[in-house]
Amino acid sequence: MSPFASANRSELKFRIFRPSRHEIQIRPQCWRSIWRFCITLLGVIAGLSAIGIAIFPMDPTFGRIVTESIPALKNGECLRDGTCYFPHGILGLHLYFVATFFTVVFVLMWFRFSAFTPTNPTPQKRIRNKVYRICAIVMAASGVAMWWFSKIKLAQGMFWSESLAVMAFAGAWLVKGQLFLRDRRKLSTLSN
Repeated sequence: MSPFASANRSELKFRIFRPSRHEIQIRPQCWRSIWRFCITLLGVIAGLSAIGIAIFPMDPTFGRIVTESIPALKNGECLRDGTCYFPHGILGLHLYFVATFFTVVFVLMWFRFSAFTPTNPTPQKRIRNKVYRICAIVMAASGVAMWWFSKIKLAQGMFWSESLAVMAFAGAWLVKGQLFLRDRRKLSTLSN
């Protein structure tokens, strides 16, 4: 015999289409854990990308003055006898690690830093959320500039746009850590 045999049709529809109280409590926990997993995964990817940026060197581009003063750079003689510095390791991966790092950090700044804002935020929290968005926009613009400078092979522009992106991330990180724009604590009303 069916468990719904004694129920009439209206009770059956109500039971099938309306989740139980237990199901309603599980769903937010499930989404919250998926959110935490995704944020943790993005953080790990950003960390590994930062390590890759440090380990894998950038392709060297020497200026005119350097190549004129060290002619052995042009034909590679100094690499054979070890008289000049040249980065060792796999070349060409630095740019991919930089792009991955800045993309992931942009996503974290845009979505995570301002997440879970209360319904009635403090004025400092509102300003912090704006700072996160401004820093994320600066990082995105710097990323586009880095892409453009890599296409036209302009090393100075690449350096300055990457530096600007790092400063924007540092500013957002310092604001997120509440070094700046800290919430004011409510005074305790303890009496002696």
